[in-house]
Parts: sequence; structure tokens; C-alpha cells
Amino acid sequence: MRNNYVPQENASSHSLSVHTTKKIEKGKGEMYGLKNLAVIIAFLSVGKFIIDNNREFGFLMSLPLQTLSLLECSCFLLAILMSFVRSLFGFYIEARKLGHLYICLNLGVFEAFIAYLNLNYIRHIYSSGWSMILNVVYTAKLISFHLVVKELRRDRKINIEEELSIRHFLYFLVVPTLCFQLQFPMRSGRNIKGMVLKTIQLLVGFLLFVLVMDQYAIPSIYRIVNFEDLTTVIENIINLSISTIILFLIFFYTVFYCFLETVADITLFYDSCFYQEWWNASSAREFWALWNRPVYLWFKRHVYAPMVGRGISKERAGVIVFAMSGLIHEYVVSISIKKFTGWFLITMLLQVPLIHVTESFRRKFPSLGNFFFWGAFCVIGQPSVILLYYRSLYLKECHM
Repeated sequence: MRNNYVPQENASSHSLSVHTTKKIEKGKGEMYGLKNLAVIIAFLSVGKFIIDNNREFGFLMSLPLQTLSLLECSCFLLAILMSFVRSLFGFYIEARKLGHLYICLNLGVFEAFIAYLNLNYIRHIYSSGWSMILNVVYTAKLISFHLVVKELRRDRKINIEEELSIRHFLYFLVVPTLCFQLQFPMRSGRNIKGMVLKTIQLLVGFLLFVLVMDQYAIPSIYRIVNFEDLTTVIENIINLSISTIILFLIFFYTVFYCFLETVADITLFYDSCFYQEWWNASSAREFWALWNRPVYLWFKRHVYAPMVGRGISKERAGVIVFAMSGLIHEYVVSISIKKFTGWFLITMLLQVPLIHVTESFRRKFPSLGNFFFWGAFCVIGQPSVILLYYRSLYLKECHM
């Protein structure tokens, strides 16, 4: 049979136009398939890690908060109540113009009482930790309230006494923001289905967090502290790195996506930008600006911007912000575990040189900046901090 195919002169197999690199679809570049393969390999690796751990240790997870006593629960609720009462006193002080001395006394006396309750009566690390976190949140809200009212009175743009209302202040206490203002943007309605779904995800996420901590992280830490040989230590450091990455992702999802989004829906709070694409960060500076927006905006609004406005260099203001953040983290953790170590303070201060290192690395190797960030932050940084704190607790128990 005769072949009637005649090659066309312009149908070249190799030309400048044929092999020009192009994106066929938006979001699908040259490495799209390899990224999917990397995700599959990651899931298989984590699955193998879980199976090996269960084969060696069995099921270790205990029900969270099952050892709480009635006294401890009562003190936990009392600590939260004290944070709320302190906020009400703060509003009364501003409404009556009682001055800075009363503001400092209100903040200091209640803070000492809450710390005393946590140190002496709230022994469980989860309940004490959340009690201190809520305490710091309400303290930040109250400080923001005092500073904003002071600015409004100084500028005299409005009659602040007429604008202040207890109803708006109470609304500010429950909405998911740390920065006070006289008006907040509000949603037109609630997504009931989304609220129920996120609440279920929140509960499941909390149980998953406890499971990963009890089942995978703590056994790895224990074997590192009681090391027998170098190979075992390296193996468990890798296991701990995997565990801490999973714990961090669970914490982020449950707190920022489930909890804060649900609170925003309940309170009709419109601005639900609690995070941005921190997972694409290629430097430590980008990460701290993206991953926890409420805290970032609070420090920028009430600490960083005022210092820069008074002539302090941006570099020095950044160091002060990280030092304050480190002190707050150290305060919360030290009260929760009933022991001061200073590791969180040191870690936050180390963020300043880390920012310079990651920024320099990003400029020299733009495509590898995100890899370097993940390696420095989640593979090395977080496991090291957890290991140091656990070792401190372990040594504390050994000497008791």
C-alpha cells in the first residue's frame, strides 16, 4: 500500500519555537509532577515512621487532662476570670481618668495573682500553658486599649469619653485581634456549617496533637537524653524533627484556621487575616511577618513603629521587639513548666542574626531560600528548643 504522507517543509522537529519553555497551565510549572511525587514520598515516610514507632512502643497516648483535680480546674477558671476582671478594671480606670499609677497597679497585681495560681495550683502543663496564653492575650489587649486611648486623648481628634462604651470594649475582648480601635469591620452573617465543621476539626486537631506528642515526640526525646550510641541519637533526632514539624502544623491549623476563624464567625469579625503564606517564606524575616499576624501587628503598632518614630534605628527596634517577644515566651513557658531556663529568650534573640543569614542566603540562592528556611527553623531550631526544655525537666525530676 502506497504511503501518501508528504512531510511539510515548515513542520520541523527541532526549532527555536518548538522547545521554548512555557507554562501550559497557570500554577503548573516544570516541577509540578516532581512536587507531587515529593508529597507522596513524605506521606509514605511518615507512615513508615508511625508503623515503626507503634511496633517498638505500642500505644502510649493517655487521655488529655485526665489527671486534673477539681481544685486545679477551679484555679484554671479563676485565672481566666481574673484576666477578665482586670480588663474591666482597666476600662474603669480609663473612663475615670485615674492615671498611669492605677494602670500599672491593675496590671501588676492581677499578673502576680495569676502567676501565683499557675505556679502553685495549676500543675498540668496543658492547662497551665493555655491559662498563661489567655492571660498574655488579655494583657496585650488591655495594653493596646490604654495606648490607643492615650493617643486619642493626646491628638484630641474626637471626644474619647463620648466614644468609649463598655459594650464596644467587651466586644473587643472577645474578637480575635490584639489591637484596639473604636470601630471594627463586621460581617453580614454567620456561616453555621463552617463553624460546626471547624469546631469538630479543632477537637480532632487537639487529640492529634496530644497523640503525636505522647506517642512520637516524647519517646524520641527520652532516647536522645538517655543515649546509648551515636547512631541511636541521630536516628531519634530525625524522628524528633519529623514529630515537631507535624506538631507545628497541627498547632497552626487548629489555632489559626479552626479556632480563630470560628471566633471571627461567631463575633461577626470581618478581618480574618490571621496568617499569610508563611510556608513560602524564604527568610526568617518573612516568616515572622506572615505566620502570626495578630501578634505581628500588635508589636508593629505599639512597639516597633513608636520606637522608629522617636528616632530609634530599625535594626535596634527589631532587636528590642525580639527581646520582648523572647521574654514573653520565656515567661509563659517558665510558669507552665514551673522552671526557668532562658532557652526561649536565647532562641528569640538568635532570630536577629538568623534574619541576616537567611536574607543573605536568599539573595545569593533565590531558589533555595525556602529550603534553607525550613531546614534552619523546623528541622534544627524547633527540635533543639524542645529537646533543651525536656532535658531541663528531666534533670529537675532526677534531682527531686
